[in-house]
Amino acid sequence: MSNYPELVPLDALVSDLRDGTHGTHERTESGVPFLSAKNITDSGHVSWDDDDDKISESEYRALNASFSLEPNDLLLTIVGSLGRRAVFLGEKVTFQRSVAYIRPRKDKVDPGYLFYAIGHESFRQTMVRRSNATAQAGLYLGELAKIHVGWFPISEQRFIAHILDTLDTQIQKTEALIAKLEKVKEGLLHDMLTRGIDENGRLRHSPEQAPELYKNSPFGLIPRSWSSYLCRDLFRLSSGKPRTKADIARRRAGTIPVYGGNGINGQTGDHLVASPTIVIGRVGENCGTVHRTWGKAWITDNALYATWISPEINIDFLYRYLDWHQLSSLQVATGQPLMTQSVIAEQLVGIPQRAEQIKISEALFRLERRIANENTDLAKLRSTKLGVIEDLLTGRVRVTPLLEQAQATTPA
Repeated sequence: MSNYPELVPLDALVSDLRDGTHGTHERTESGVPFLSAKNITDSGHVSWDDDDDKISESEYRALNASFSLEPNDLLLTIVGSLGRRAVFLGEKVTFQRSVAYIRPRKDKVDPGYLFYAIGHESFRQTMVRRSNATAQAGLYLGELAKIHVGWFPISEQRFIAHILDTLDTQIQKTEALIAKLEKVKEGLLHDMLTRGIDENGRLRHSPEQAPELYKNSPFGLIPRSWSSYLCRDLFRLSSGKPRTKADIARRRAGTIPVYGGNGINGQTGDHLVASPTIVIGRVGENCGTVHRTWGKAWITDNALYATWISPEINIDFLYRYLDWHQLSSLQVATGQPLMTQSVIAEQLVGIPQRAEQIKISEALFRLERRIANENTDLAKLRSTKLGVIEDLLTGRVRVTPLLEQAQATTPA
């Protein structure tokens, strides 16, 4: 058996290789989307919205008079961020010169296989090496045409594409499920932290469904069993401790997380607090963001932390409640975002009894655990795909035995 893959230049596998328009075109409020490299996503799709440029229908027809994209043509970014690619599905769009059009020769290469082959890291790295060395990298079509692609017999190409498509489908389904669960979590957070859980362990009916279950408070309707508190009666905050130059020097080798104005931003060898607590960004870009520590931590003077939490308050519930409460809206109007202890201390909040707090936290934790498990599965799928791509596209693992088995079991 011959050694595969054979390495052949891209132009031997395509019937057309060109880029988008180099012309200057008048933008219009409505018309045909006029896209660029930024519209080719890392996940291999074409994405655009109403904010993208558009050109008139007449200009679109003029651009397509001599050549028009066809379904299963490939798109490849050749200016700026090199090497993102997508399969053209027939959308009514056109592209600027930052995108190359690749039309596979169907007798030489399967479009699905070529999609994965030009997405291989070795192909992208070769694109970078052959690009011009300017502030914005660009690759001439003549250089792109010379880049070699691994070639297998067409039947193997199709089988490789089928295997990788199957993995991509699993990845996309898992991504969609995670996005759906995140939306569910967002809605559940709102409902749990405004309506709570009743004595039967179910989400309490809304005020519209059962107004008798609610009462007025300074910040709107809350369940009758809940109470209004000032934050200062539930927890006390202090500013963290400045770090010296020696502290910062030790940071890389340490094992204790550092919490500051931008959240968890490093490691240090010492610690300021030893028990779980709540940390709130005090200044900076993430002013008002809330974190929950799990043990030893260093809190800088760019953050506030709870030095006391009422025994009536479950720390998990408090973290979720404050995070949902969007403390960033309480920023003091200064030259930069700033949060003060006194502003937070005087906030009125509606809080359920501790038993209900725990039920709410447990319900949210179960959903978060499911999301975490799905993210773990997604990471495994992505890792598997990287390994399979490397094995199949380099010929390290051949699909020939699987292909022969599939052909043997296919009815004549």
